[in-house]
Amino acid sequence: MSLSKRELDELKPWIEKTVKCVLGFLEPAVVTTVLNCVGKGMDKKKVADHLKPFLDDSTLCFVDKLFEAVEEG
Repeated sequence: MSLSKRELDELKPWIEKTVKCVLGFLEPAVVTTVLNCVGKGMDKKKVADHLKPFLDDSTLCFVDKLFEAVEEG
């Protein structure tokens, strides 16, 4: 499911907070990548593939949390 601009704007603070928690610092490139993936309606596997270079071992946990947040929307 792809999200509207408004929905992405509402999700962005959660993404920023979660990326900072996972990485220990805020990385704008990761936030942008997440927003682009979710905005295009990518599935979990594709999102994880895009984020793996940034998040490494934390990727699957982050993607699961992301999709839970999107579904709770």
